[in-house]
Amino acid sequence: MVGGKPRLNAADYNHYLHHKFFECNYGSERVPFDKWFGTFHDGSPEAEKAMKARFLASRSRVEKTS
Repeated sequence: MVGGKPRLNAADYNHYLHHKFFECNYGSERVPFDKWFGTFHDGSPEAEKAMKARFLASRSRVEKTS
C-alpha cells in the first residue's frame, strides 16, 4: 500500500503481460531491453496495436523467405 491505497508492482504487471501475450516484456525494468528493442508493452491499446503490427511484419518477412 502507498498512502493507504493498494499498489500494483509494475514488474509483476509486466511479467503478467509477458505471459498473456508472450511477444513482449522479455526483460526487466533494471535493464530496459524491451524499450530498446521495441518489445515493451504497458497494457495500453496503443501498445497492443504496436505488438500486433510487429508480429504481422515479422510473420510477413518469414513467409517471404519460405
